[in-house]
Amino acid sequence: MRAFRIGGYWLILFPLLGILGCGGSVGYVQKGAEVKTNTVTINNCNATPDTVQVNVNDTLTWIVDSTDKNKYSVQFNNKTPFNPSGTPLYVVPPGQGQPVTGDSACKYWHWLSASYCVYPYNLIQVGVKTCPDPGVHVTPG
Repeated sequence: MRAFRIGGYWLILFPLLGILGCGGSVGYVQKGAEVKTNTVTINNCNATPDTVQVNVNDTLTWIVDSTDKNKYSVQFNNKTPFNPSGTPLYVVPPGQGQPVTGDSACKYWHWLSASYCVYPYNLIQVGVKTCPDPGVHVTPG
């Protein structure tokens, strides 16, 4: 009888883990090689590297290339690698370093799926257009 109870627990646990493992950045497609660095350079509405990898407690800074005279902002929707002020939309100004914290899903569930620690963002050329969507991959401590 005990074996049936333990087997029943496993039958409940596996689908639950499968559901939790499907979370994270659904729909995000990495477009280039992931690069470990603390700076992202913006030039002509493109971020380099496309996907940046940073550790928790590092500072991440976006820098506009000196040859690009446009103004940009970095916009995260619903999910941010920084400690947000409680708003669903989080905008980062280039040139100001942001301390990377990761969110609770990344902190507690990264062992299920690395996608919990990937944060897609929009690069906005102010007053003109939204540029291709790069991402930030946080490496939990």
